[in-house]
Amino acid sequence: MAVAAVSAVGRWLTGGAPPKVRDRLLTTLIQRRPAVYISCAALLIMSVAAAIITRSGWAFAWLAIDAVLIAYRLYLSFRYDDGIRPPTEGREAVVASSFVLFVIFGLGCAASISTADPTLTLMAVISVMGVFAGLVSRWAAFPRLTLVTITLVGAPVCWSLAVLAGGAVWLAALQFALIGVTTSAQTIQNHHILVRMLRAEQRNWQMARTDLLTGLGNRAQLYEELNGACSRLRATPGEAGFALLYVDLDGFKTVNDTHGHAVGDKLLERIGRSLAAALDGDDRAYRIGGDEFLVVMPRADAARAEALATKIMAVIGASHDIDLPARVRVTASIGIALAPDDGCDAQLLIAHADRALYNAKRDGKDRFARYAA
Repeated sequence: MAVAAVSAVGRWLTGGAPPKVRDRLLTTLIQRRPAVYISCAALLIMSVAAAIITRSGWAFAWLAIDAVLIAYRLYLSFRYDDGIRPPTEGREAVVASSFVLFVIFGLGCAASISTADPTLTLMAVISVMGVFAGLVSRWAAFPRLTLVTITLVGAPVCWSLAVLAGGAVWLAALQFALIGVTTSAQTIQNHHILVRMLRAEQRNWQMARTDLLTGLGNRAQLYEELNGACSRLRATPGEAGFALLYVDLDGFKTVNDTHGHAVGDKLLERIGRSLAAALDGDDRAYRIGGDEFLVVMPRADAARAEALATKIMAVIGASHDIDLPARVRVTASIGIALAPDDGCDAQLLIAHADRALYNAKRDGKDRFARYAA
């Protein structure tokens, strides 16, 4: 029950964004090793100074807790960060340990200020301001988490400043509180900017891999899929093969010549939707240009590929109503290549499926053909 409650609170603190954007935002929270070393050293200096100057039990306890949390943070860095790509594992543990470290740090700084030692007071205020500066930039991805952290770190320090010297420095406490509020406002502003940037980047990435007319994958996404499937086949002996269907429309040029390219585009759009609806499971359709489509069928043999080819021919061969006096009808010729039997390379498989398509058209169109070496 307690674990579920903590998990729910964690999701709320890091929520507020679509799943894919949230995943990218989590990555922005993770500092790389040089930044981790510097920030950990800065935090440890404060607790070491408190222990040396006060020689009190709370200061040594703070130093011990700091040392444990910092050692754990460094362990996470060495385990999950290879120094090349942003880490994708252990991110929640990094965020949780950093959050606890900051909260303990705020309490320690408040205790340091309450000693009225000028050196510790100055160091504590500077250190907490440094934490605020890091949070407003590094943790802007999740404003809820950042605002809670700023509050838990800043409130004890603000209180210690307010009661220091019998309240004689209350103006310093007020100034510190205002800085905390300003930092929070900047965090929210930075969050909105960051989310807009990530969403724009995501849209651009998707547009670069999508055929804008039909919404299907384009040539770039097709090659990405085929290269990945071929790599898995080569790396895993006994892995089930896949099928590639090369679909070309028969009579599409006549539609363009008779009714114009606008009607042709509408027809391609309708066929793209019909083709996607005809697929099952992990099967994916792509348009690589003109009236040419390709379908990738993971874990498919010849029988399944031929069954889908028959279904696609029936779907495309049906008449299509595109706001003309008469329905427009085209047919489809399909070439089939199987991996790894007909090759295990993206370009080679496409060439072989294209050769099979040529044979289907040569034999009368509106039919499918298997590749034969």
